[in-house]
Amino acid sequence: MPAGQSAELLATIIGRERAEAEFAAVAEITMLCGFLPLAIRIAGARLRSRPAWRVSWFAERLRDESRRLDLLKAGDLEVRASFALSCHGQRADAQRAFHFAGIMSADFPAWNIAALLGTDADNAEQLLEELVDAQLVEVIGVDATGLIRYGLHELLRDFARERLAAAEPSSVRRAALSRLAREYTDAARAGASILQPGTGDAEPHGDSPVTAIVQEDPWSWFTAERANLIALVRLVHGAGLWQETWRLTQGLTVMLSWRADWRAWEQTHQLALEGTRHAQDENAEAAIRCSLGMLYRELGRYDQASVMLTGASEAFSRLGDEHQRATALRGLGDTYRYQGLLDEAINAFSAALEVFRDKQDDRSIAGALNGRADAYRGLSRWTESKSGFEECIAIYHRLDDHIEEARSTVRYAMILRDRSLCEQAIPLLDKALKVFRQFTDRRWEARTLRHLAVMHRQEGRAGTALELFAESLEIFDALAPRSAPNRIMRNCSSENYISQNYKPIS
Repeated sequence: MPAGQSAELLATIIGRERAEAEFAAVAEITMLCGFLPLAIRIAGARLRSRPAWRVSWFAERLRDESRRLDLLKAGDLEVRASFALSCHGQRADAQRAFHFAGIMSADFPAWNIAALLGTDADNAEQLLEELVDAQLVEVIGVDATGLIRYGLHELLRDFARERLAAAEPSSVRRAALSRLAREYTDAARAGASILQPGTGDAEPHGDSPVTAIVQEDPWSWFTAERANLIALVRLVHGAGLWQETWRLTQGLTVMLSWRADWRAWEQTHQLALEGTRHAQDENAEAAIRCSLGMLYRELGRYDQASVMLTGASEAFSRLGDEHQRATALRGLGDTYRYQGLLDEAINAFSAALEVFRDKQDDRSIAGALNGRADAYRGLSRWTESKSGFEECIAIYHRLDDHIEEARSTVRYAMILRDRSLCEQAIPLLDKALKVFRQFTDRRWEARTLRHLAVMHRQEGRAGTALELFAESLEIFDALAPRSAPNRIMRNCSSENYISQNYKPIS
């Protein structure tokens, strides 16, 4: 039922005066009942027969998914019994598909059920369609990759999970979760390697039906699967599948960074860090620490970033992995750069560069050159900064990496800005902005708009600057990174902004 009609039904049962006294709780109960008329009728009957109960108290009890179906029982009315009647009328393999579908916290494609059951996608789709006909599963729609997505009503999901726990031993449930996690891990890493070349390049476990879809449009796939990816990290961690926890998490970093999804980044990586410790995998622990360090750097939590990155660097050194140690040093260099410790940053970048050049890793060479060149800029060492950026941009151009080439161009333009050559810098930023919009890189689009606004203001074009600031603020507000909107508002209101004050270009 629609939300308004659901609330009206509950108010009619328990009494309008009582409902109006706790309107928010009434709305919450109807939501927790999934707006299902039978469930609302039962909840109302229980409240009506117990006038001493506060509506909000009953709503609080219903929040507990593990006991919700127990509470939705009154006399001969019971949600669980109604669901059981519908479920028991299905074939055994369709019932099993329904039980495993309860694992999914959000809508899902048929290949999820195929992975959980250990069957093929066609069979899984046929089982789901049978469940749709029985009104146990809903067709939600078609996602951006062209896959049909299915879902369960909230209370049916509770029932499916309850039946799964009763019907399948924990070893079977763990094996099913492991299969699903491996499928998602392969797909996530395949997508990451396309969105950010040089990452997510682990060998897949085998031919996956979803990998081809991911390779065709990784960003649409990540968008469609974001909720399931994050929920699955929690599920495999809760099941004690430690290797699956950190491997899946590693595949998500590119997506989380691209979306500026800081909270999910930290939550998933903290679970992964715990997973690496349980697995006693020092290499994996160092890799997760390195990723967390880069997150804390983005959030401005520099002390935590330094601890994580220093620990990762030391661990990789003990393990004899010089390339990974250099990657951690590069992250440490960025952290020092953000703190204004520019000499320390240059030393860290230079040490990393030595390893990257020895390994002939052009992409990492370009990244370290980029950070070091920006640190040189902060020290007004223009010649060294200019040559570093030019070498970096040339490498990215040769690698056909348009995104990183555009990002490096933005940083290079800051040399011109700092030397009061804004009219030369603005065309570079305009060109980079087109790339960010083409690749839907919203975070760098916002940053570039902010830099353009500052430059137009310094050139006396206040109207243009305000329009650009407003556009940048709108994007930053949608992404909600820490402190960025405040920085834009400060730039908008300040009449004495001094461009020569060094600010790291992240």
